[in-house]
Amino acid sequence: MFDAPTWFKKRKFSRFAILIFVISIALATFFAGMYIQESKRFPYSIVNSAYKSLSLSLQQYGIIRSSNNTSVFDASNDSLTSDIELKCGSIEETLYNHILNQFPRIICPDSIMFNYVVANRIEFIASNQLVDPIMMSGGVGTFIEHCPGTQGCIAVAYSKYGDIVHSYPYRPEELEPANIVPRSDYPHEVPVGWQFIDNIELRGLASYADGDILVVFRLENAYPYGGGIARVAPGGQIRWYRKDFSHHWPHITDNDVALVPSAKTGRGEWLDFRVGNTTSQEIRNLHCTEGFFDDYINVIDGDGILLEEVSILDAIVESPYATILTKAWDNDCDPTHLNFVHMIDQSAAGIEGIQPGDLVVSLRNLDAFGIIDRDTRELKRLVRGSFIMQHAVHHLEKTKFLMFDNRGTDGVYGPSRLLMIDIADGQETTIFPNFSTPVHLQNIYTDYSGQIDISPDRQRVLISDNQSGRGFEIRISDGAILNIFHSIHDVSHLEQIPKDVREKAWRFRLHGIHYTSYADKNRTNEIQP
Repeated sequence: MFDAPTWFKKRKFSRFAILIFVISIALATFFAGMYIQESKRFPYSIVNSAYKSLSLSLQQYGIIRSSNNTSVFDASNDSLTSDIELKCGSIEETLYNHILNQFPRIICPDSIMFNYVVANRIEFIASNQLVDPIMMSGGVGTFIEHCPGTQGCIAVAYSKYGDIVHSYPYRPEELEPANIVPRSDYPHEVPVGWQFIDNIELRGLASYADGDILVVFRLENAYPYGGGIARVAPGGQIRWYRKDFSHHWPHITDNDVALVPSAKTGRGEWLDFRVGNTTSQEIRNLHCTEGFFDDYINVIDGDGILLEEVSILDAIVESPYATILTKAWDNDCDPTHLNFVHMIDQSAAGIEGIQPGDLVVSLRNLDAFGIIDRDTRELKRLVRGSFIMQHAVHHLEKTKFLMFDNRGTDGVYGPSRLLMIDIADGQETTIFPNFSTPVHLQNIYTDYSGQIDISPDRQRVLISDNQSGRGFEIRISDGAILNIFHSIHDVSHLEQIPKDVREKAWRFRLHGIHYTSYADKNRTNEIQP
């Protein structure tokens, strides 16, 4: 006979077992999800891409708010930007190395959809807009949607609302026809099969008040590596090109005169210099069989005319600081490696030892920066500290200077950092990163390169991290991150990228982000002819 109580007990036990089973599965799924989220292991990238694709679709149909001017990333989350960190593991290493050899401007593929990324190249953190409009550098293969029919954009200008309002098409084939210097003055030594158009790339830029930009180029696989400098009109036309040995970021003064790191060859194999005092001196020397990479400051007017040349080696040899040449990095052939020139402003008036108009020179291979007298062009001060192989030393105000310190670190944050140094007392302050910086950004590292630009009100600074394809806007007073910039571009048009990986958006090297006044004056989305 049917036993109702026994059936009931079995039924109750069965439901309880099912409940325990369901809870176990839920807990296992929860902890597995946490593990996948933190480790970014399979199937994280698939789910993440699907989520972002869905988000983009919902934005396009107006179901959720568009993220064009508002970051979809949670600014309160310490894992900020963790889902667009560099991911080189999505393709085989051998394939990636092959692509890199064919197209060295690439850094890593990003496992996110192109359209989604393009709308989020600027990641707003402190506000939903910029304080000042900016200009972001490009090059071959970049911003192709804004410069169709060309090799990409040299640069684009963003309004303070975060939209691209102007683009500068890149047409490298127009450079050599616009050259205004004799070919014999700057003989490049190039290997067999070397092609100018294929081996020239953007290194740095600065903007004129009228909307023109000044662009410095670098030559790959050539000696010297300086690729010259050009003034480019808003429509991309080359107004003039100096095919000289200009090689690093330019600085334009208030009267449209440019200070440009450049070089010469032919100094010879030996460089002698004296050390010691007036009563006891000895002669030391540097030797380079191939010939020195001899750094100069080129002073160039708005028409490309060379107004003056200032020899960095001569300034050091003739100064009390000549012994510093024995500390050159790597080898004697490139003893200074000048990478930036800046002008001291009026805030230094009345300060002993420096004056407005003096030139600040960043000397990477000496782990030092110098101050060159505005009138005599003598090196009157050399500054060293804990910084190592620094870039882009800028005068901030009075006796304070800012730089991108590549390898110095303060022992806590870094190893690369934004460093402020006061030459009045030698005090150093690590502005960024610091204790308030999200953990995953406290160890930023750019082994070489790197650029900064100070805002017009001197309250903020832009940092370009070339090797990660990423930039930051930092508040100087406390080192807070205000905005993050991503150099991510569509690669579907690049023949160097195999078809099976072209659907991805890839990171490119980021050579510079700069403040500009031109964007808001010309707020138009029309692409110039």
